[in-house]
Amino acid sequence: MYNKYSEEMKEETAIYILESGKSITAASKELGINVNTACRWINKYKNKHGIISNENKPASSDEMQNKIKDLEKQLKTRDRELAYHKKQLENEQEKVEILKKSLRIFMEPHA
Repeated sequence: MYNKYSEEMKEETAIYILESGKSITAASKELGINVNTACRWINKYKNKHGIISNENKPASSDEMQNKIKDLEKQLKTRDRELAYHKKQLENEQEKVEILKKSLRIFMEPHA
């Protein structure tokens, strides 16, 4: 059987697809190669270089629930931080307004 592509070309193609951020389907069409062929080359490249990927493994329900809880915690923390900084900003704005009024009073000519 005649091998149309060199190993170097297969590896370079796998690297390109992985680093492009494009889907394998889109990158394969762009390069004019079969999607299944591209998948084989990518899997071979990952195996050769010890790259472990969980992209094809669906997350369990427990993992998803834990992820959701973690994200909700992060969101609550960010909301608290935002509220704190918003209050700080309001306090600073009040100080500026007070200083502006004071400056106007001191700048008025006194007779």
